[in-house]
Amino acid sequence: LQLPKRVKVLCISTEDPPIGMYFDLPKIVVNLKPTRGTPVYISIKLVIQMNQEGDRKEFKYISPRILDGFSGFLRDISEDFLKGSIGTYRLHEELLLRASTIAAPLKVNDVLIKEMIVR
Repeated sequence: LQLPKRVKVLCISTEDPPIGMYFDLPKIVVNLKPTRGTPVYISIKLVIQMNQEGDRKEFKYISPRILDGFSGFLRDISEDFLKGSIGTYRLHEELLLRASTIAAPLKVNDVLIKEMIVR
């Protein structure tokens, strides 16, 4: 089974959006861990959701650490890790865990995937 050249993930919900602060992270483009001969890259846009208004100022200082943690993690996964809907779910959970750990004691509610392209 081969992944399509471009994968775009959109999350649509009929529920009311949760109250919180949303922070767009810059687009991350990194190469994945090679499993075959050809290099595979991921381009991903993420949004961090936090509850507290006061977290805005603090987030400005920790966002470079979060980006560094995400980039290192993404470089260490293979293309097979991202296969199927379970792959997207695993990616979401891993990014949320890393963001929560790095941002502590600030509370990260969610990491939203705005766009993801694997090529």
